[in-house]
Amino acid sequence: MSLYLDLSTFQKEFSEVCLTEIPHLTEKGLFNAANELKLDADHVEPKTPLKEGHLKGSWEVQVEFIEKDLWSLVCGFNISYAIYVHEMVKVHSWTEPGSGPKFLESKLYMFTDKYLRIVAETIAKGD
Repeated sequence: MSLYLDLSTFQKEFSEVCLTEIPHLTEKGLFNAANELKLDADHVEPKTPLKEGHLKGSWEVQVEFIEKDLWSLVCGFNISYAIYVHEMVKVHSWTEPGSGPKFLESKLYMFTDKYLRIVAETIAKGD
């Protein structure tokens, strides 16, 4: 007994999905992960300072496809003093309880797996 499978249609359609849907879902997943990073920065200590101008409202996310399997995710606060405040490691009287330096960077170390899972789940769900 022999069994023959013609996978040509599958291969063609799978290639199309890989070239169209997966990049779109990857971009969406990275965007979702960046927004989760923002929520963590605002709610997990050390938190984003609240009363330092409009820092929390200046959040920006840019996702860009570079080339095969390489993406650029740039996100952060678009205020000139954000870097200064972020690096402020000496004793400072924070106006928001729980605020502190490294309010963004610390979340990347704390929740890396969560952010990667968000990207993977977005791709897997296809939504």
